Amino acid sequence: NHIYVGEHEVLADLTLSVSAKRYLAHPTLLESALQLVAVFVSNESLQDPYLPVGCDLCTLFAPMEDHLFAYWQLTKGDDFERTGNLQLISSSGK
Repeated sequence: NHIYVGEHEVLADLTLSVSAKRYLAHPTLLESALQLVAVFVSNESLQDPYLPVGCDLCTLFAPMEDHLFAYWQLTKGDDFERTGNLQLISSSGK
């Protein structure tokens, strides 16, 4: 729906076009949320290509809803890597 880019963060308002009720985490919503890293990096003027290589921890506290907010915030950035936290928040704030 909408993406907002800050200096060290990205916020996206995501809505799934099909029901996510059969899934704990619908793959399309997860992929869309992970793409926030690419949105953030594309706004930087990097000389070398950037390739996401891992996720240290993923914790789901409840099944995802059809509409959520994804928030990615940079926690470490240097010439070689970018590290950040990704939060998925339901429209009800959970």
